Amino acid sequence: MVSAGGYASAALKGDGTVWTWGQNIYGQLGINSNELNQGAPVQVLKGGSDSIDNYLQSISTVSVGNDHMLVIQTLDKTAGGDKTQEQRVWGWGSNGNYQLTAGPSDAPYGAGLKSAAVRIMGSGERAVEKVKAVYAGFGYSAAINNVDGESGINAEILTWGLGRSGQLGNGASADQQYPVLVAAGDTAAHTRNAATDVADTGKDTPGYKVTETSGNLTQAKFLALGQDHVSVLRMDGTFWAWGDNTYYQLGDVNNTLTGNNKPIMSGYRQIGY
Repeated sequence: MVSAGGYASAALKGDGTVWTWGQNIYGQLGINSNELNQGAPVQVLKGGSDSIDNYLQSISTVSVGNDHMLVIQTLDKTAGGDKTQEQRVWGWGSNGNYQLTAGPSDAPYGAGLKSAAVRIMGSGERAVEKVKAVYAGFGYSAAINNVDGESGINAEILTWGLGRSGQLGNGASADQQYPVLVAAGDTAAHTRNAATDVADTGKDTPGYKVTETSGNLTQAKFLALGQDHVSVLRMDGTFWAWGDNTYYQLGDVNNTLTGNNKPIMSGYRQIGY
């Protein structure tokens, strides 16, 4: 797996290690220094992780933003004879907009740079876990939750960091130091009438706009972060977007230049992807 963003690149090897190269002035290469750019791949150090040697290990995905990087570390666990997997999210680079979060209250990260891996934290002193994908953007970050009926999570989207253009999708246009859930927005709007519209978000309905009833956008499949807007493909085959719309990048068929801090539909309801 490879990822590129800003002036840096990263590769995830089959052994679960991460290698980076390019610009390093924000510490975005994860080598515990921001002094030298790198013209050849260097291995990312373990930072705050508990890897058995000096390097970050057991990584399953990597994403490169403008000046920071995010990874998911997938660890095999055994509890009571049952084997499970635990996902931990780590990041490094610039934290100028808290795209790495503010950290734990007893050891806050601050708005500087982090040249070695730090844990991505949620509010209430809880680390971000149980996510299937992470995305590093332009001063902000995002993750997609797993689908797990027992714990009540359903592929919601978490966002944090720079939010002044509404790109966090939570209904506000403000920066966030910890992850917030993307609001349902227009996914909660009926396309016909309440008697005939689809209301069960647990069923995939290709080509049909499914009404969301949880208050948050769910059933996210893939996500893409632009400079100040976000697009998502849901499991029902529809596209949604939020954030800046100066150049019609949200795909709203009404052709309005107005930005949105909650999801709106891109394209037409009857088209599935």
